[in-house]
Formats: sequence, C-alpha cells, structure tokens
Amino acid sequence: MLDLNFIRKNPEEVRKAIELKLVDLSLDDLLTADNEARAIEQQVLKLREERNANAKRTGKASPEERVNLIERGKVIGEELKELEARQREADAKVQEYLWLVPNIPAPDAPIGTSEDDNVEVKRWGEPRQFDFKPLDHVQILEKHNWAEFERIAQVAGS
Repeated sequence: MLDLNFIRKNPEEVRKAIELKLVDLSLDDLLTADNEARAIEQQVLKLREERNANAKRTGKASPEERVNLIERGKVIGEELKELEARQREADAKVQEYLWLVPNIPAPDAPIGTSEDDNVEVKRWGEPRQFDFKPLDHVQILEKHNWAEFERIAQVAGS
C-alpha cells in the first residue's frame, strides 16, 4: 500500500499508475476524502484542546463560573462524540480508497493488457519434472490423515 503522504506529494505519478494498471479508482475522490478527514481531525483536535483548557479553568473558577464551565464541558463532550464518529467514518472511507491504489510500476516494466504481455526477466534452474502426478496440500493432508476436514468444518463452520 502506498503511503498517503507519497500520494499527496506525487498525484500525477499515482494517477499514471492507476491508468496503467487499469484500476477503477478516481484519485480526485481519494484526495477529496483525505482533505475532509484531515479537516475533521483538526476540528477534533481543537475541541480536545478547548476541553482540556476548560477542565483546567474549572478547578480555579468561582462557584458561579464553575457551573458554566461544567456545562460548557458537557457541550464540548457531545460535540466531540459526534465529530469523532464522523472522523472514524472519514478515515474508513480514505482507507477503502487506499486499498485500491496500485503500486507504482518500475519505469522499465513492460506495459501490456494481459498476462501474455509479461516478459520473463530471469529464470533459475529448470522446472522439476515428476514421473507422477503431484498432489496439492489438501490432497497430501487427506492422504496421510493429517487433517480431519469434516470435523474441522463441524467445529469451525464452513
């Protein structure tokens, strides 16, 4: 996954990677969601700062002022709950976009539309040739009775 700071600093490079890798993603939507999430985060930080300053003043305040400060603290707390919920949603939205962002391809990587356009860069050794049909890991486990898949399914579910 690409770092969000890298995406912010290099939008054209990321936009090109999205285009080359044929990913259905709008980088503008990602950056807009990121800006919204950062704006909400700033509001949350300001409210927390105000809540902390309010709490400090409450201890030194006169009884009349203390009542007002306590009420203000409750209002700030409610606003914070709402903003923190919005912040979690905004962060989740940004995260959903980030999972779709492809890595930047190497400059010398061939551009193609299918697997057939890939180029073999290096091969080490020769592929093994067996005089029998190789088994996959599930077949090996079943053959040697190393796993009881029916029982596993009963215990863990399908």
